Order: sequence, then structure tokens, then C-alpha cells
Amino acid sequence: MGAMPIRYLAYHEAGHAIAAAIYGVGFKYVTIRGRPGSRAHVYGLRKAGRTYSDWLKVLFAGQVAATIVAANDGMSPEDANRIGWSTAVHDQPAMDAALSQSEWTELPPGWAEQATEELAACWPLVEAVAERLLAHPRRLTRREVIDIIDAALPSVEE
Repeated sequence: MGAMPIRYLAYHEAGHAIAAAIYGVGFKYVTIRGRPGSRAHVYGLRKAGRTYSDWLKVLFAGQVAATIVAANDGMSPEDANRIGWSTAVHDQPAMDAALSQSEWTELPPGWAEQATEELAACWPLVEAVAERLLAHPRRLTRREVIDIIDAALPSVEE
């Protein structure tokens, strides 16, 4: 397949960041521009106090976001899935560690489908974070991601 286009990596990382914000999982920042020897990532994800299902949804969200954007780009379902899995290679150790825990058996049936639907429902937020990362390839702090979410949500009149 060659080098992964940065666009898919931006959506992958934006998926993690939005899911983390939605499920209350803390993080320090998200970036698509790593230092030498590093790569795009969400830094400082903290599972503490979150349900196991929500933690897995955050880990799974990057692959889901890359798959969705590839499909939106007109790729076949098979190719879109291939893109999603290709962007998730660096997530594999965390997923393997999470899936080896006994809590795995406590997940409700269909949690992966639910995670996909929940992220798809927030797609404009994923797009906003990904496009901001692409426009300014640096890090976005958790506060900046929350500000993007707040700006995208309609204000509530009291």
C-alpha cells in the first residue's frame, strides 16, 4: 500500500481524541507530527475511573474513524477496512493488553458496533479536530479539543 496518507492518520488520531473526550478519558494532547522515532498519537491517555467498555471504545475509535473517512473518500468497504486496520498498527499493543484482561467477558454483545455508531454520530467533531490537525500539524491539547467540541455544539438558551 505504500506510505499512509497523513489525512487518514489525522482522522485516526481525531477519532481517539473525540472518543476520549466523550467517554471522559483524560489525555494531554493529540498530534499527527511526531518527533524523530515517534509517530502520530494521543499522548497521556488515562483509563483511571472509566469503564472497561469505554476504554476499549477509545482505543477502537482511531481505526473506526480512519475506516469511515476512507469509505467517505469512495473506497470499497474492503479497502476502507484495510486503511482502518493499517492506521491502527501502533494501537495493537494497547488493544492486546486490554483484550487479555478478564473484563473482556463482561462487555455487552455488540459493543464494537455501538462504538462505531457513537463515533459516527459525532462525525462533525472528528472532522473538525482532524482538519485542525491537518491545517496546523502540531499538537492540540485536550483543552483545545474540548473548545472545538464546545464551538461545534449549539448553544443552549436558558
